[in-house]
Amino acid sequence: MIKAFIIYGNDGCHPIFAEFLDVVPHKLQYYMQNEPFQKISDDILQEHDLKVHTEHYHSLRLVVYTSRGMSSGEGKHFLHVIKDMLVHLFNHGTERCVSFLLLSNAWLNSPGFY
Repeated sequence: MIKAFIIYGNDGCHPIFAEFLDVVPHKLQYYMQNEPFQKISDDILQEHDLKVHTEHYHSLRLVVYTSRGMSSGEGKHFLHVIKDMLVHLFNHGTERCVSFLLLSNAWLNSPGFY
């Protein structure tokens, strides 16, 4: 299971809204192997209506945690897909901040920052 924890706030330190996204591993695998990158982004957008949320906040942090059974490479791939989507949505012509953190069981000693 991959969990993506999205924190919205008016600065980088004080979140004023947060939500979890759950991604089923076999569904993610299907997207990675059979669909364009945009497909998983579109589905997550539809499911969670992120367009509405991102209009109201000045900063955003995406934390992706991959549990056992998912490799760090798969987690990184997922993070890059979601990162591209959120940067496009959230930082269009503004000075708002978007930051990303990837954590997995395999990466606990050296988490990847993006």
